[in-house]
Amino acid sequence: MKQSNDTLRLIYGLLVICLIMMVALSLNVWYRTGLGVTMIALLFLVVYLHRFASVERSKAQREEAELHHQQELLHIVHHLRHDWMNDVQIMYSYTQLQKYDKLHTAMDKINMKLQRESLLSKLGDPGIISFIYAYRVNRQAPFSLEVELEKEIQLRHVDPSPGLVGTQIKEWILCFGEAALQTNKEELNFLNLEMDVEEGELLLDFIYRGDYEKAKLQQILEQKRSRWKETRIEPAEFDDHEAAVTVRLPYRNK
Repeated sequence: MKQSNDTLRLIYGLLVICLIMMVALSLNVWYRTGLGVTMIALLFLVVYLHRFASVERSKAQREEAELHHQQELLHIVHHLRHDWMNDVQIMYSYTQLQKYDKLHTAMDKINMKLQRESLLSKLGDPGIISFIYAYRVNRQAPFSLEVELEKEIQLRHVDPSPGLVGTQIKEWILCFGEAALQTNKEELNFLNLEMDVEEGELLLDFIYRGDYEKAKLQQILEQKRSRWKETRIEPAEFDDHEAAVTVRLPYRNK
C-alpha cells in the first residue's frame, strides 16, 4: 500500500511537470502532442492505481473481518468447553463421593441444557445463532442472556421476510443493552428470551431483570412500534427492576 502511494505521488509530480511545460514553454505542435499523450497515459495510470488500491483495501478489510470472526469463534468454543468441563467435573465429584441422587439431578440438568442448545442451533439463521452465542460469552455485556425454546422453530417460516426476525431479535437484545445500567450488586442484570409458536404467530417474549433506564427503554419501544409496522408489539410492562416486552410475528407452518 505504501509503495502504491509513493507511485501515485511520482505520477502526480510528472503530471504537474508536463502541465507546466505545456503552459510555460513555447513548444511546437509535436512536442505538445507528445506531452498531451503522456499526460493522458499518466491519468489512465492514476485511475488504474486508485482502482488497484481500492481492491487491496477491500481485500485487507475482508481479511481483517475474517480474522475477527475466527477469533470470536475460538472465544465461543473456549467458553462452551469451559462450561462443559465444569459440568463434567460436578458429575465426577458426585461419583467420587457416591452422591448418586445428586448425580441424577445433575444429569437431568445437562440433558435439558443439551436440548436447549440443540434447539438453538436449529433456528435456521446462522447470523442470529452466532450473535446469541457471542453475546452470551461477552464479559463486557451489560447483562447475562438466556434463550429458551420448548420446541424446534425455523425462522425461515416467519413472514414477511425470513431475515426480519433475526434482525429484530438482535436489535431487541441491543436495545435492552442500551437501557441497562451497570450494577455493582452481586445479582447481575439478566435478560431472558423465550421463543414459541402460538396460533400461527412466532412469540418473542423478552423479560429483563435488573437496573435499567425506564424512560429510555420506553422511548426505544415507541421507535420500534413506528418502524416495524408488520410486527405486533404488545403493551409492555415496566417496573423498577423488571421489564417485559412481547413481540409477535406471522409464522407459517411447514
